[in-house]
Amino acid sequence: GEPAVAAAIEIVAPDSWTIADAALRRVGTYDWLAFTSANAVRMLVDRADAIGVPRDELRSRRLAVVGPATAAVVRTTLRPPDFAPTVNTAEMLGEEITDVDNTRVLLPRGNLADDTLPAALRARGAFVDEVVVYRTVPGPGIAAIVAGVRESAVDALLFASASAVRFVADALVADT
Repeated sequence: GEPAVAAAIEIVAPDSWTIADAALRRVGTYDWLAFTSANAVRMLVDRADAIGVPRDELRSRRLAVVGPATAAVVRTTLRPPDFAPTVNTAEMLGEEITDVDNTRVLLPRGNLADDTLPAALRARGAFVDEVVVYRTVPGPGIAAIVAGVRESAVDALLFASASAVRFVADALVADT
C-alpha cells in the first residue's frame, strides 16, 4: 500500500489566554503542575515565556506527568518530573499521585479533556485549577480524508487520537 498522511486535527491556542495568564502569574501559589499531554506542556511553557513568567517559577513546583511522552517534554523544557503513574492514564495519575491532600494543583489542558483527573484529585482533597492552554480543532487534512473515503480511494484509516476519529466522522456525516 501507499500511505497518505493527512492531519485530521490541529493544535491551536485557546480563544483567550486570560485565565491561563492569571494562573501563570500566580504559579508560585501552586504545589503541583499536573500535565496530561505534551501539548499542554509546550503551550504552557511557551505562554509563560511570552508573558515573562520565568521558567524557574515553573521548575520550582512539583511536576506530575501522565506518561513517558509527556515526561520527555517536561524533562526537555523544565526538568525531570517528580511523579508519573505506574500506568499511563489520567485515572491512574489521579489515584497514585502522592501528597495531594490540601494542596493546590494547576492542571493545564486542552479544550476536549475530560474531568477524570481533576475529579480524582478533588476527591483526594486537592484544590484544582483547570486552565485551557490549547484547543484541538479539525485539521487541514479532513477534506482529503473525506474525499478519499467517498471516492473509495482509501482502503484503511489509521488514527492517532480519539479527536481525529470524531472530527473525520463528523465530516463524513456532514458530507452526506
